[in-house]
Amino acid sequence: MNFEKTYDALKKIELQIDNNNVKIQDGMFKQNDLVLISHLLPALYFRIDKEGLFELMNQILMKQGTLSKENDYNYMIELFYLLQDEINHYYGQNSVDSRDRFYMLNGDDYYFLNGKKIEDDDIRVCTLSQLKGKGIAKCAEKAAVANNVLLFLNQLGLFDYKVNYLNSLLTLEDGRTEGHAFLEFSRKNSQGKVHHLIYDVTNPETISLSGQLYSYPAVYSLTDEEYMDFVTNGTSFDNSKFIARQFYEVVKKREYRGFINEQRKNVK
Repeated sequence: MNFEKTYDALKKIELQIDNNNVKIQDGMFKQNDLVLISHLLPALYFRIDKEGLFELMNQILMKQGTLSKENDYNYMIELFYLLQDEINHYYGQNSVDSRDRFYMLNGDDYYFLNGKKIEDDDIRVCTLSQLKGKGIAKCAEKAAVANNVLLFLNQLGLFDYKVNYLNSLLTLEDGRTEGHAFLEFSRKNSQGKVHHLIYDVTNPETISLSGQLYSYPAVYSLTDEEYMDFVTNGTSFDNSKFIARQFYEVVKKREYRGFINEQRKNVK
């Protein structure tokens, strides 16, 4: 499939950035857009080159056609399983180096602005293709490419919702808190009320069913009021908002919240 037409259509939509308690980026990351990995000097950035994106899209579309669309919810969950598997397969899961070290040694010390090459000794930039098979990608790289893939699928009529890339804080059960990247999209329920779905592509939930543990896409449902409170005031929500909580029990607690009165931390 020739993806250039779809890419060009998405490229015309400017990437909008909202820097409130929750950082929101609306639109596709074009191949010269930089995704922040670390503020430390030199600052580390990730960018999604077309070659890498198109290769990943080909792999996903080869398998997407086998998914049943008879039930919208089941299709969404199966698509997210597929997306997670293909992203993890592309990036690799056996680390060849530390993430920061790899960026330092292999990243470019320049970027492009309005078609002009800008040299900057204080940055290192790695591409999606460079990270293939290295096993070092974390939430920023995974959520950014998932954002682009789902926007592509939306343009192709294969996913009904337009996603946004979000960055806030995540606290895991062990008490560790760090900056974290994930996705959001909204839809209306049968009563016409808007609900926002939060999708954490990097950290699937571990669920318990009949005494057995399984992995399940980490999707959470917030009312419009809850979502606005989260992005505007940084008010937290936890995985009691898990979308399949009426069927499955989540095993480990986690909490998402905004950067309330805290210095923004590196996205890990």
